[in-house]
Amino acid sequence: MRILWMIPLFMLAVPDRPDPTPREERPPHEQIVSDWLYIGDTGTGAPKGVPVYVLRILATETIWMENNRPMAGNGFTATVTFDWTKKPVAIDFIQRGGGGRIPGILQLDGDRLILAWSNDSNTRPTDFASARQVHHFTRVKK
Repeated sequence: MRILWMIPLFMLAVPDRPDPTPREERPPHEQIVSDWLYIGDTGTGAPKGVPVYVLRILATETIWMENNRPMAGNGFTATVTFDWTKKPVAIDFIQRGGGGRIPGILQLDGDRLILAWSNDSNTRPTDFASARQVHHFTRVKK
């Protein structure tokens, strides 16, 4: 009988404790470093019959890959800078070999990435609806 009284007593005596190892979300500049699979211009799926495209984003450069091979001549194989203080986030691709600059914007939402830019190297889109090019990516799970 005493045991029946002890169980509720222990339940009240043991406090709820927060998780001793809280999971802090990594800052965006760390979250974006990954391989990103191109899934299309509208985010509805990869176009049929095209090669597999992956955008590898590193801390200061990007590499556009086709079927697992780097594409050096692509404009997205470039040095890259981010401005995380802007809304939407500003991104600049500085093409290798003097190919110019591609100013754009990005949206990072977990394992989804949206990149947008205009074809004019002097104009950054202000939103995704007005951008000339919008590409959707999903994170490659390793």
